Amino acid sequence: MQIPKTLKKYFILSLIAAASFWPAADILALETLAGFEDRYAIHYLDDYSKQELLLKVTQLPKNSAILFISLFRDVNGQSFVPRDVMTEVSQKANAPTFGMVDTYLGYGIVGGDLLSAGYQGRKYAQIGKKVLNGEPLTTLQDMENGNQTIFDWRQLKRWSIDEDSLPAGSIVRYRELSIWEEYQWEIVAISVIIFTQAFALMGLLIQHRCRRRAEKEAQKLRDERAHISRVLAMGEIAASLAHELNQPLSAIRSYAQAGLRFLKNDPAEPDETSKALEGIIAGNRRAEEVIQRIRMTLKKEPVKRSRLDVQDIIDEAIVLVRSIAREQNISLKSGAVADLPPVFGDRVQLQQVLFNLIINAIEAISDENNALGEIIVLALREKPDMLTISVRDNGVGIDEKQGDILFDAFYTSKPEGMGMGLSISRSIIEEHGGQLWTTRNPDKGSTFFFSVPIYKEHNK
Repeated sequence: MQIPKTLKKYFILSLIAAASFWPAADILALETLAGFEDRYAIHYLDDYSKQELLLKVTQLPKNSAILFISLFRDVNGQSFVPRDVMTEVSQKANAPTFGMVDTYLGYGIVGGDLLSAGYQGRKYAQIGKKVLNGEPLTTLQDMENGNQTIFDWRQLKRWSIDEDSLPAGSIVRYRELSIWEEYQWEIVAISVIIFTQAFALMGLLIQHRCRRRAEKEAQKLRDERAHISRVLAMGEIAASLAHELNQPLSAIRSYAQAGLRFLKNDPAEPDETSKALEGIIAGNRRAEEVIQRIRMTLKKEPVKRSRLDVQDIIDEAIVLVRSIAREQNISLKSGAVADLPPVFGDRVQLQQVLFNLIINAIEAISDENNALGEIIVLALREKPDMLTISVRDNGVGIDEKQGDILFDAFYTSKPEGMGMGLSISRSIIEEHGGQLWTTRNPDKGSTFFFSVPIYKEHNK
């Protein structure tokens, strides 16, 4: 048996061995330690009860060490499992505990030059294998020593024993791994996932920013296209607009001439003159309304959605085309179900859609050469959150084959048409969250429908 080199030069060695089933080990320990009694104070704790022993190991002098051989039975005859006793001794002792066999390692001993049954078994198995392979015994490695120098890392830390002071080739077990050593692959995997998600998130942010930019550009182009469409439409009905303005201007001229006559009469007729002036004011107001509607239609502004009365939208659109419908001998009627809620949208854009649909209806009736042309604009509530506006005519009607391509950009059945009106109208309605569609009437002509969301408080 060897005295562990990790012990300090001067120490008190307390030897625990009582009622051992390993008499040879006890004798070997006594014989080995006898040669050190002149340099070390050695106490043999083999005549204590278990409780006395546990108390004794808490009161050892400074620079002490405990060599635990075995303890199967104490002085009172109480039997124990040696490893259990050794664990309690190690936990309570104020000095490090050493042992002789590796089966105690991990249960409280610091370690040392330990007898290893597993190590011996492997070595003797190697000898047996070589013998069976016919190798001569004289060439075999000396297998008498079955010990291994092994230490418990936790006990080294507990007693502040530096690993550099251990014998060369020592095996240190139960080392507490760092987070990196214990979870290396998990950390790598999580890091890869985090970086992957970070890059993916960065890519999504860049993509979102590009998409927002593209959407703004697309919206700008749609607004430009809608504005151009309104300007072109105004050009198409310039004569009708001139007629709309000509009526109030003619009335103003007539009232002004009458007023002059009433003033020149002798005697003057102030009451009649006053009525003429009121007529001038009324005609002027009517002309201003027409001009204001034209200016609003042609005005180029960002989309501005607000709370709108659906009947006002219908009436204002009809004013712009009323004269051209009259010239074509077409009856243009409007109506709405009573107590309809307000809608949420852009006034100019919704009027543009309605204006385009009415103009298309007028042209459809003109192509039919119908002497009794009729257009009916209605508004009703078919869904809880939507109002539906319809434009019905008794013109030539829609060819069923045109259903899929009717709303495509640049598609038109008119020789002079550009094919933009219905395409722009559909994009406007879809941007409002509604739909635009058409059906062929059972009797004659077609009906175009579009839905607009009802105004709610959170739309503000």
